[in-house]
Amino acid sequence: MVDLSSLPRCRLPSGKEVSIVDVLRFFYDFNETDVLVLLKIFSSGSITLEELAKETHMSKASVSRSISKLHSLGFVSREKIIDKVSKGRPRYIYKVDREGALKRILENVEMCSNVAKSVFEKILLSKQ
Repeated sequence: MVDLSSLPRCRLPSGKEVSIVDVLRFFYDFNETDVLVLLKIFSSGSITLEELAKETHMSKASVSRSISKLHSLGFVSREKIIDKVSKGRPRYIYKVDREGALKRILENVEMCSNVAKSVFEKILLSKQ
């Protein structure tokens, strides 16, 4: 499992250090579980709910909640597993489009930066 504390951090001008979890929490309201699940799907290429729960040592319910959030935000896609033997709920395999996810994150960071720049310029450079 990915140790989030080992990931690079960024020191802000205030001296506070922020992690990738902080950035994703800010932009997408992710929690640590969401980030762990997303990174595990990244590293696996494709994986089932059961495999994710086992490999992350989390309950299927916790992993399922994170997958639902990641799916609703467009970070994770799913494909139904066709199993003619098994009855009951459908099973899915989860995947992440790495390039698409990176593009989305970078676009959102840039958009937020541009909005902040525009607002600060308007406030700080306007004549009163």
